[in-house]
Amino acid sequence: MKEENISFQNKVRSHLGEYKEKHLLISKKGIYRGKEYSHILPQELYRLNILEMFRKEFWEYFDNLHDENKIKRHKCFHHLNSSQALTFNLFFPFLRDKRKKLLFRILDLHRDLKTTMCFEKILSKEEGTNFDFFIEFSSGQKVFFEVKYSENSFGKAKENERHTRKYSEIYRKKLYKKVNNQFIENRKCFFEHYQILRNISYLSDKVDNPNEKTFLYFIYPKANESLLVYKDIILNTILLPSYKENVHILFIEDMIEELDYLVEPSDCELKSFIRCFKEKYLFYLK
Repeated sequence: MKEENISFQNKVRSHLGEYKEKHLLISKKGIYRGKEYSHILPQELYRLNILEMFRKEFWEYFDNLHDENKIKRHKCFHHLNSSQALTFNLFFPFLRDKRKKLLFRILDLHRDLKTTMCFEKILSKEEGTNFDFFIEFSSGQKVFFEVKYSENSFGKAKENERHTRKYSEIYRKKLYKKVNNQFIENRKCFFEHYQILRNISYLSDKVDNPNEKTFLYFIYPKANESLLVYKDIILNTILLPSYKENVHILFIEDMIEELDYLVEPSDCELKSFIRCFKEKYLFYLK
C-alpha cells in the first residue's frame, strides 16, 4: 500500500472518529472483524451515516422504493467512510427536479429534466454490475457513475471459473473497439483492472448517435493520491481514442467547489448541505 494513501486513510478514519463523537454524539465504537474502531458506527445506528439535514427524507425514500428498485446496503455501510453512504449523501439532494439542472451543469451534460435518477442500478442481472448512481434521459441517453472515497484502488478479480466465464461470454465482446487490445487479450491485465473494464463495457457501441451516447464518470477525492494514478491509466492507457470523450474523471472536491459557485446565496438549504458535506468528508479543505 502506498505511503501517501495510508496517510489519507488514517486522516479520514481519525477525523470521522472525532466527527462521530462531536456531531453524532456517539462515543461507542463500531466493530469490524472483531476489532473496535472509532470511525465505525454501532451497526444498529447505520442510519446516522446520512447527513442530518435530509436524513429523514432519504430514509423515507429508501424504505418506500418498490421491490424492483430496492437498494441493498453494503455490508460496511455503518462505517463512516463508506463510499456507498458518501454517494447517497452526494447525490440525494439532486433527485429533486429543481436541483437536477445544477448537477447537469457540474457534469457538463445537457439540461433535459425528464430523467430517471437512482442509486445502485443493475442493468443486467446476468452480468451483475451495480452502478453507484445512474441517470437516464428521456432521449435514452445513459450516464453511469462509479464512486470511491478512501479505497486504495479500483477492484481486481480472481481468475476463477465464474469470472473467466464472464470474461469469455460477456466482456470480450462488449469491450471490443472500446479499449486497447491488451486489456482484452491479456487475462492478467483484464483481471487486474476488472472493475474499471466491466464499467467501460456498458458504454454504447453507437458513439455517433447523440441519443444513444453513454457517459461514464469515475468520481473520487483528489486528496486520495493512490487513486490519482487511475486518471492516466483510464484515459490514456485503457481507452481507445474514440471513447475518451465518453469517460470522465471527476474529483469530489471540484464537484463541491463548483456547486458552491453555482448555488444562489439565498438557497440556504444547499449552502448548508455544502458546509455539512465538507465538514464530514472534505475536512482537509481550507
